[in-house]
Amino acid sequence: MRSAAAVYLALLAVLVGVEAEHCDWQPVFRILPGVGGEKARDVWTAGFSKDFGSDPLLFPAAHFKSPPVEEWETLGVQLVKVSLYSYRQGTEVRELIFDGRDADKLSWFSKERLISSPWTDLRTETTNVFSIPGEVVNPEAPRSFYINRNYDGCPNDNGWLAVVEGGTVCAWEKRDKRVPHILFSRKSTYVNWTTGGDDVGTADVMVVSIKTCGHVTESVEEHPLHHRHHHEDETASIDA
Repeated sequence: MRSAAAVYLALLAVLVGVEAEHCDWQPVFRILPGVGGEKARDVWTAGFSKDFGSDPLLFPAAHFKSPPVEEWETLGVQLVKVSLYSYRQGTEVRELIFDGRDADKLSWFSKERLISSPWTDLRTETTNVFSIPGEVVNPEAPRSFYINRNYDGCPNDNGWLAVVEGGTVCAWEKRDKRVPHILFSRKSTYVNWTTGGDDVGTADVMVVSIKTCGHVTESVEEHPLHHRHHHEDETASIDA
């Protein structure tokens, strides 16, 4: 018998007009800047709250999480996608894809499981933080879904992605007054959070989606980002 979460995903596929054999992405989490309240990382790690519907871009202003997140290890997750959206551009502007097999709802977000990303140096550069909880040592600098290269005093902090949850330690955390806000490197490499200027982008929405069916390698190879970055790492296939 299928779990309640598996049934939920099947129903969601019907609601959004996706046939099961298409094995499409299912959105399960949405971070929206400026809503305040509970931190995005706490919404993700806590128990289920409520579903955000079939279109995470159109649902009312709040962070939302779907029931499957709390049954992650029963779903047979194959791939996980993190998407950043821009209202101004009306499209997905950045995405990362991870190997979700045999992972839990926290461990999939890691450098070791990264399959593709918009940053050519992310696989090869060192990282001092790469996790969903993010910066947990300093309570005055909460940053989640955080991919950072190094700390060396605030003006020398470099990284790729950060959900800034109201930090006050560094000036770069306050470049956008919304709490939270989503920062990312608009370059093809890491960016200096302080001096990056227009190379530091701000996303309007971040969505986590999962794939629970299909052949993993085929799914990755069919994805346009795989073709874009395949020359960087011939080991991109996660069947290796």
